[in-house]
Amino acid sequence: MKKFKSWLLLIMAAIMAFTIPVSAACNTDEEEPPYVAPPAVTTSLLSIELDTKRVKKDFFLGDNFTSNNLVVTATTQRSDSDTPVTRDVTASAKIDSSSFRRTKVGAYEIKVSYTLGTVTKSDSYTVTVSDIELTLNLGDFTTVYLVNSELDSFNEITATATTVRPGTDDVTEDVTADVVWNTEAVDKTKEGEYPVTATYETPDGVRRSASFNVSYVESREGLNVSLRSGVTDTIILDATTTSATIDISQIEVRKVDEWGKLIEGSAGVVTGYTTRLYKEASLIPAPSSGTQYTNLSSGTYQIWVEKESDTNPGYTLSGFALIYVVEDLVAGSFKKTSINDTAFRLGVDTLSRNWKYEVQLSSSGVKTLTAADVSVTGIDCLTETTGSTTRNAIVSYTYYDAKGVAKIQRITVPYTVKKDASQVLETNSYSYSAFNVGTDSRIPLTSADFVGVNAFLSVGPNATSVDARPATDSGIIEIKGEALQVTFKGVGTLEISARSTGESKHSNIGLKDKDGNFLAGIISNNAENAFELDYADKGVMYDVSGSNKAVPTIKFIVYEPGTYTIFNYNLDPEGSGTYNDYTRLYSIVKTDVYDNTARTATSTAFRSVGKYSEINLYNEEV
Repeated sequence: MKKFKSWLLLIMAAIMAFTIPVSAACNTDEEEPPYVAPPAVTTSLLSIELDTKRVKKDFFLGDNFTSNNLVVTATTQRSDSDTPVTRDVTASAKIDSSSFRRTKVGAYEIKVSYTLGTVTKSDSYTVTVSDIELTLNLGDFTTVYLVNSELDSFNEITATATTVRPGTDDVTEDVTADVVWNTEAVDKTKEGEYPVTATYETPDGVRRSASFNVSYVESREGLNVSLRSGVTDTIILDATTTSATIDISQIEVRKVDEWGKLIEGSAGVVTGYTTRLYKEASLIPAPSSGTQYTNLSSGTYQIWVEKESDTNPGYTLSGFALIYVVEDLVAGSFKKTSINDTAFRLGVDTLSRNWKYEVQLSSSGVKTLTAADVSVTGIDCLTETTGSTTRNAIVSYTYYDAKGVAKIQRITVPYTVKKDASQVLETNSYSYSAFNVGTDSRIPLTSADFVGVNAFLSVGPNATSVDARPATDSGIIEIKGEALQVTFKGVGTLEISARSTGESKHSNIGLKDKDGNFLAGIISNNAENAFELDYADKGVMYDVSGSNKAVPTIKFIVYEPGTYTIFNYNLDPEGSGTYNDYTRLYSIVKTDVYDNTARTATSTAFRSVGKYSEINLYNEEV
């Protein structure tokens, strides 16, 4: 027991010896040292790596770029660890394919980058764009066929596919057995050129096509017509031979096969044909008997031959032979012989139609010509000449040389235009405004509508109204179809304008006299939305479909008093075309009437009796 106590005392003494200095230290005045934080943990980007085992690296022309199945991994290391860590960063990686060209064979570098903090690491891989070229060798394959013939078999054609890869030699293989033919575009029932397409597809889905054209042509079967041996193709008119005679039986006719090749020998001889004679495009009336045409003037003549085909029922074979009738003229001998007929009266040209001319023949003699044999241009009688000033008319005479080539001799004729002191001029003008027949529902015009400047107008005898009414304050006369008649009690001019009410391709306008004879016409030429209407040398009209702008007008010259009709015709210059809803909307813009009677310009009595022109409106369907 004593021994235990001794040990206990010793331990307590030791504890006291240890704690006393500490207690003493806590009681000193020294400061506690500052707290120091442990260092921060950071992650560094060491590198990136691309796994391209499953990504598409081989492309063909036309393919879009894709980086699907590309795997990008990044290696990083924490500052509190000695072991690097690798992880998938594909979703955060940036793919730069700006160098890729889908339309050009080549090798292209695809750049890949990944950024962690301020550090970016990059890598790249290469892709290629290749091509497969399909080539057709037609061999002896026929590319021209007659209409309704079947295409030949494609067995004569071989096809090869050439693979072009960057950095390697081209590889060509025969793929004839693998191509698929497409002839859907070919129409064997009508003449034309059509594509035939061959398509080849590789086992991995790359498709390439190549094509060539085949032509279908109508049968060229026809007749070859020539003059018999000893029969001349040129007849020269002179002082003793003033007209020509052509015998249309003096020909030989042979057959031409469907490919246009002359059939030789007896198999090509043709009999049982019919013949006609044309001068240029005009048919010459047949003689009352026989085969001789007499009293023919100069020009180019065609002996036209026709016969029904023996091999193609319903098909008419034709051909022609040419004969030239020429005049033996002295160069520069054309002249005007009539005199004292170049002083024109203001208004319409009524003089030049009576002028006389002549030409000198080389052999001997003189040929007399009339206005019907020449063309006269440059006469403007609608404005006066001043003082001693003259204007020049150009008169042209056309004849033919020894091979039927047209030649022209011209002369210049000075003239003057003066207003007669007793002359009365009546001018009626109307404003032009657009009018939409398709949407306007205003009531038809009647005689009661003609007031003011239109007081002398009346509804025509063939109808009691017309089918379009312009605004009451516009002062225009406007109507569609064959709907406009103008009665001139003197000579003068008529200006008309036109506007579309439908398809502008139907914008053909003609003029007929009181006997229904076709006088002149305007025919449109489509040029997208603008239409140019030509009427001889009298002017040009432009009309833009759908536009509300006024258009220039065409001026018709009225040489004789009477009733003239403005009408629409389609394709038929004789005015017998069919009226339809697409005809133009016509408008009379102005009429100028020049009185040819001896009355004074101040005669109010004459002016009050009646106008010199009347406009009758009616809607007659042609």
